[in-house]
Amino acid sequence: MSGDAVVKTNPYDYMRPVTAPNLFAGRTKELRIIEEEISKLKGSAGIPPVIALSGERRVGKTSILYRIEELCKEEHIITTRLSMTESIVCDPWNFWQILFSSSTLSVCTLLSVWIRVPWNTL
Repeated sequence: MSGDAVVKTNPYDYMRPVTAPNLFAGRTKELRIIEEEISKLKGSAGIPPVIALSGERRVGKTSILYRIEELCKEEHIITTRLSMTESIVCDPWNFWQILFSSSTLSVCTLLSVWIRVPWNTL
């Protein structure tokens, strides 16, 4: 072995999700299904799809969510992110209030419009 060995670093960090589309690998089957569901959003008929991800910790759910966000941007579909903590999920009123506030903020950000949102709703 020569002294010119190249050490490559692993671009993946098991503590943080993959956010860069060029680093996302695998999950071809899952992404194909998700892309089909996203394409249904562009149609005018039918019921909008629901995409649910579940799995053990650290298996890549958040990385897939980042990829879904990118796919939606490509299709001009507005996305919003919610942290599904127990306090949000257990109270339907709180859940819908936070979802509405987050969605409104996503739309306003996209349109570069500023609105006044109570600080405790986000």
